[in-house]
Amino acid sequence: MFALRRLTTAASRSPAGPSLVLGLTRATRPHTLAELRVFQQRWYSLEGSEGEGAASGGDRIPVYRTGGERQDRDQDGMAMQPPHKNLPPTKVIYVGNLKYEITIKDLEEKFQEFGEIRGIRIPRTNDTGIPRGFAYVEFGTLAQAAEAIEAMHQAPFHGRRLNCQYVNRQDMRIKNNPESKTLFIGNLSFNTTDDDLNELFKDVVGCVDVRVAMDRRTGQPRGFVHADFTDVASAVKARQQLEGTQLYGRQIRIDFSVPPEERKEMWENRQREAGAEGSSS
Repeated sequence: MFALRRLTTAASRSPAGPSLVLGLTRATRPHTLAELRVFQQRWYSLEGSEGEGAASGGDRIPVYRTGGERQDRDQDGMAMQPPHKNLPPTKVIYVGNLKYEITIKDLEEKFQEFGEIRGIRIPRTNDTGIPRGFAYVEFGTLAQAAEAIEAMHQAPFHGRRLNCQYVNRQDMRIKNNPESKTLFIGNLSFNTTDDDLNELFKDVVGCVDVRVAMDRRTGQPRGFVHADFTDVASAVKARQQLEGTQLYGRQIRIDFSVPPEERKEMWENRQREAGAEGSSS
């Protein structure tokens, strides 16, 4: 049996969302198919330039002409572009046009043939936690990333043709928290109760403590909890067991939690690595 506690913390102010940036209101929201396509184009442009640093975004679907010649197009009917030759090579590549069911394990199994994978991240929507249809894969070397793009761009993967590109941020790294005895469970609905959490963890072995973060000012839940386990092995198994779980229609986000002192050490190590790479080049 585990202890369930609620801890008050200071909430940080969230930045303006895409709706505010796009000026979307009840009066200006799309009402026709044409207006919706214009809004989608602005949305994908915002995601690509300001949100995630991708060279190009949006879902891609293959389109076949009557003569049998295939031409890839996105959801708005725009032709799918070849890999950007003018982008400088990066160890992190963008992998687009993924099915929402694709997991990190699926991507790891597919891309590990090209070399060492340092990290994989699948961005999710803030409101529902549903995957956004693309991912970032970080390789150990530039040569491995280049080989992956060359082999996988427009290659079939689970019924779709992938869109693989370099990212337009040279300093982009994928954060991989090391395994620990504590799990972070986020993207929880504010309606989540103690009974819901007890139900979530009742079959999880080795859990000894669950801490619910509460807003000190409002007294409301902040949408995430930390779960402590007896050992690292139990936490690893619990993460695998809870991956993909949904509560109140939201897919939970789960990762290993790192103590503040270890986070500082990880940040300093990354800075040293970046400085070493810059001096060697």
